[in-house]
Amino acid sequence: MVDEAVLGGFDALPPGLALAAALHEVDPSALPGEEAAAWMRAAFRARNHQDWMLLRAVREACSARSGTTVRVQLDEFTPKIAAASLGWTTTMAASRLHLAVGVLERMPALGEAMRRGTLEAAEASAFVTGLEGLSDEQARRVVDTVLPDTPEMGLSELRARILEAAYAVDRVWGAARLAAATARARVSAETAPSGAVDLCGRDLDPNLAQDAKLRLRALALAIRARLRACGHQRALGFIEARVFIRLMDGTQAGAADDDAVIEAITTELATLAQGGSASDDDERGADGGGTESPDDRDDDGGDGGGGRQGPVGPRPRPDAGGPAPAAPDEVAPDEAAPEPEVGGSPDDSITDGPTSGPRERSVAFPPGIGLRLPLSTLLGLDDAAGFLPGIGPVPADVARAAARTRGAAAWQVLVHDDHGHLQHLLTLRAPPDAIHDPRFHRQTVQVTAPAGLVHALDPAGLDPTSDTGPDPLRGAGPALLDAAMTTWLTKLVTALGRSMAAAPDDHPASTTCERDRRFPSTRLADYVRARDQTCIALTCTRPAEACDVDHTLAWVHRGRTQADGLDVLCRHDHRAKHEGGWTYEQPEPGRFLITDPTGTRHLVESRVVRPLPAARRPEHGPGDWSDPGARTAREDWAPRRTRDGRITRAAKATAEHLARRTRRLEGEPPSRYDHDPDF
Repeated sequence: MVDEAVLGGFDALPPGLALAAALHEVDPSALPGEEAAAWMRAAFRARNHQDWMLLRAVREACSARSGTTVRVQLDEFTPKIAAASLGWTTTMAASRLHLAVGVLERMPALGEAMRRGTLEAAEASAFVTGLEGLSDEQARRVVDTVLPDTPEMGLSELRARILEAAYAVDRVWGAARLAAATARARVSAETAPSGAVDLCGRDLDPNLAQDAKLRLRALALAIRARLRACGHQRALGFIEARVFIRLMDGTQAGAADDDAVIEAITTELATLAQGGSASDDDERGADGGGTESPDDRDDDGGDGGGGRQGPVGPRPRPDAGGPAPAAPDEVAPDEAAPEPEVGGSPDDSITDGPTSGPRERSVAFPPGIGLRLPLSTLLGLDDAAGFLPGIGPVPADVARAAARTRGAAAWQVLVHDDHGHLQHLLTLRAPPDAIHDPRFHRQTVQVTAPAGLVHALDPAGLDPTSDTGPDPLRGAGPALLDAAMTTWLTKLVTALGRSMAAAPDDHPASTTCERDRRFPSTRLADYVRARDQTCIALTCTRPAEACDVDHTLAWVHRGRTQADGLDVLCRHDHRAKHEGGWTYEQPEPGRFLITDPTGTRHLVESRVVRPLPAARRPEHGPGDWSDPGARTAREDWAPRRTRDGRITRAAKATAEHLARRTRRLEGEPPSRYDHDPDF
């Protein structure tokens, strides 16, 4: 978000003829930095306004007819009008017409934002495609909630935010769409223009996909550590690709455990490196020195930052109380630390866990946040979406299932106020009934909870045998809490009480005991990472645990080592601060004023959670909203048409899946959806 205090000149002109004329009259190469940035923002608004005009033109032309101004209903043939006039394919024309209908009619707030120039076509498309299948009222509620924050987000973050908000307004829609998609799971192969092949799984179950991704990364890290010990450099992405293909092609079919896989692939890559062929040099990188690309980082960070990974904080020590105590292995802000070996030594990467079967010698997943979900979702009070880092938002049932498998992980409870700002960071052991999978022992589960909810869930007032549950949130459903969960809640409430009663110098949010130290303690660094969640640079989504804990005002300039003097920056943005002319201020804890090299100021605010729309009664799909177990009887499932009258391939597949499931549950005879649809 650009600081409104600097707006003026070009920023004051609305999109239209006056702005277009002003842009053409000025030579941007003769403008100083602040005005050049304003000229750029004005050109951006003008382009978005033109995109809105094009969509409007496509919508009007496709419904117009010769000799009359009367508009007709769209049908399956109308996209050909735009295709013939603009040189598009029919598929592309249909896609643009679908976008125009969504922006101009179904979600008019998007069209108004494009008309004002504040929303670009790619962002509008993310809304239209991401909310397909919701009712118009539900889609508009998501738009009203997410649209104001759109300028602060990159496109991938926006898509995740739209999905999270959509899950909140209609859990039935979210579960049905995910079930229909995973029923179409498949593997595809595509040859690139270079002749190389992209082999990937599509529409996979989120939990299975995340575990597979983490295992690939853990195996690759262990192999890279062994290669480095032998004096060989390999890009992490190349190693991951080699592990992936060797696990799939049957080469490692007889491997006894992950250690055998690591040893075999390490030997293979070391042999290639010793051969020194030209193709091997190409595999290492253009410079032949094994330099890693931005995608070869040790975490699953987002689209921010192009440098190597920063230090990864140590895993907190579980206990029944507040934040983990200070440890000597602290993160050094303001100076580049050597890249850590996240995988550790090869032998340390293998875990002899208490479980039996293939996991006894499975590689431990790299440290990081493995799951984030609300406390109310964990307890079954509501069905808000969870979040799997590297995957994205997932329905509540998927998040709860993921939590049950992470008993070996450290659990953090992030207690926040009504505005989503972090107040207390509590570290606990997992609930007693969680499965102890040793692969997750270096990972962390983050549970977000408003302070009012934790106080309302005081187990002293709960009856484990009661089916009425507490009433901490208006509209929350009943929850049946067993003795194990009640015991866990008791520890949570006790830890929160201890954190609230702590003296200011004993709480990481307010302590000044470390302000004259060069490096923050582990306890303080963990709090800052939890508060900021990701790199605080604009649109950067790199996870906080893979970033540097940095002094907002550099230490050499008398910066303070306390919560309101520290922030989280990825290595790339940390370097941009010291080498690229960016400056950072923190007028309030977690609120940052960032000035770019042109002199333009931007406002960024750290929050643990963001507002979500309230759930709304669905106007389609199975079930009665008031009773999740009830379903509306219907003879068949009809594919849902798009606004321009088309039936998409996804809609056909969804209809088939729902029809088969309904008949299986009710024992009904086969219907026409047992074979290819007639359309």
